Parts: sequence; C-alpha cells; structure tokens
Amino acid sequence: MRPKLSLDFSSVDAFWQIMDVYQSKEEPSSEQWEFFFNAHGYSTLTESEFSRIQLKDALDTAFNSKRVTSLNNSEGKYHGPMIKHFTEVASRRQEIDSFLRLLDAKSDQISDIVGAKTNAFIPEGKIVGETRVAFAFFDRDARGYGTIVVDALLATELGDLLELLIAHEFHHQCRDTLLCYDKSEVKTPHKDLMWVVNQVQAEGIADQIDKPHWFYGDNPVKAYSDLIKRFRQEVEMADERIAMLDEIVETGLAANDSFAEIGKRIRENLPISGHPLGYHMSKTIIDANLTHKMIESVGNPFVFFELYNRARSTQRKSTLSKDFMGLLHELEECYC
Repeated sequence: MRPKLSLDFSSVDAFWQIMDVYQSKEEPSSEQWEFFFNAHGYSTLTESEFSRIQLKDALDTAFNSKRVTSLNNSEGKYHGPMIKHFTEVASRRQEIDSFLRLLDAKSDQISDIVGAKTNAFIPEGKIVGETRVAFAFFDRDARGYGTIVVDALLATELGDLLELLIAHEFHHQCRDTLLCYDKSEVKTPHKDLMWVVNQVQAEGIADQIDKPHWFYGDNPVKAYSDLIKRFRQEVEMADERIAMLDEIVETGLAANDSFAEIGKRIRENLPISGHPLGYHMSKTIIDANLTHKMIESVGNPFVFFELYNRARSTQRKSTLSKDFMGLLHELEECYC
C-alpha cells in the first residue's frame, strides 16, 4: 500500500519571513509571529516539546541586531545550540531552498519509497493511509508526532537518505496505531519501565529502516559523526549493556525495590535513548530468521524481548534473565 504523503513547507516560509523582518532592522508583528507558530511544523513542535517563548527568544537572539546578547551568557547557554543552528540555516538559505524545491517536485516518488520501506516492517494492510511531513528549523533531527516534523537543514544534508528518515518516523506512526496499550494510562510507578520497553522496541525496529544505510553506510551529515561513532560502539557493547540491565533487575528484586526504582535505574543506564540496544536486538532477531514474528507482533513490545531471547537461544548465546523476563511478564499482563 502506498501512503499519501503531504509535504508541508509552511514553517520554512514562516521562518524566512521572521528572519527577513529582523534583517531589515524591524521587529516582527504579532500577526507574523502568529503565522509562524500556526505553521504546521511549529504548531506541532510547540504542542509537544518546545515552548513559543523558547523559539521566539532563540530567533530574536540569532537575528535581532538591536539585541546585545552574547552566546556566552546564561541565556545564550540555554538557547545556544538552537541559536547556532538558526544562524547556520541563514547562511545556507539558497542551498536549502533549492533542495526543498527539488523535494516538492518528486513528492509522489518519495511516497512510493517511504511506503515500501515502512511496509517491510509493518503487518500487511496495516500501514497508515496518509500523513503530513512538515519541514521546519529546530535542530538536526526529526520527530514522529501526528505530523512528522523534519529539520530542513538536516533534510538538505541527508539528500537521498531523507526518504529513509521519513520512513523511520512514519513507521512510528503506523506502529503506534497497533500498540496494545494506551501510553496515557500507564501507572506512575511503571512509567520508566514502560518507556524503556516501548522505546527499545520502537526504535530498534524503525532503526532497521535507515541506520544500515546511514550509520553503517556513507554518512553525509558531518554533525552526526560523533553520534554515529558512539552508536556503533554501544551496539558492539550491547551484550555487556544487557548484562548490566539484568543485574539492575536482579539486585533490585532481591532488595524488594519498587518498579519505579528499578525502572529509573534502567532508564539512566540506557544510552542514546535505547537506539543502539534496540538495533542490536532487532538485528539479532532478523539474523535468527524471526523477522516475520517481529513484524506480526509489532504492536506488542513485550514480544520483542521474548523473540530476542528465542533468537539468542537458537544462536546458543546468553539470554535475558528469568528475573528480567518475569518483570516484563508482569507488565505485559497489566497492559497488554
């Protein structure tokens, strides 16, 4: 099934408008700010993650020549990365606009690629029919909310790999429609543990769409070099990481620690938001020819851990402990 992707550039247009006003030595009007925050990309980001004040202040610091604010003071340190990102975006405006025009011209082709890549890791017939992909400027990153938001500078640097990043985020959308529990109903003591279970499975599977070509291929984004190096190191150390998490569970249960205490410690010891561990686990499952089982159960993150143990047993390698799996079983009975 081919999804209908709507590419939205309104946040990029709104960003340029604000920047142009500042560069003409004027102040943006309230109407111009409303246009900015109502553009699909920024409206999505401010609903879920960033505040209007944060974005407005970073833009003002980056482009308002009347404002004497050093990147070294406390305010600059808080907004520093975003301010630097905005100033780099401004210096590469022509390059970004040129890429986005080419992107707009091949939206049907992008839909085909995204659909095919996502379909490979979603049960047949379960792909979402349509979605919006909004381009904005906030950081070299992407978000898979109700509207997928992609940083337009990152998109430009990724080039042909962009379709894979969009497919990664689109997979999150499709998978979330199949999830066996409601995230909003997770009990407070279980929040960290459920975040770990959900995050490791969701990112582990979605990372199989883009990471083999990006993090293990030719990386076109120089700013990601250190992250990619760390990601690869963590994947190589995954067995040691899993042993550490196992020990946290075993020690915690022996001490009668609460689910909240155990979950907090596991989350604190899960580097890069669980991406490398999830990637290692999904690759292990794939290498054991259990891909079809992983796809069939994509809506139940607990099965992912069971499949990992099954794969490791087949390969005659160490598995997650009975204590760890018992803890997950209790949570599964509660939510799925």
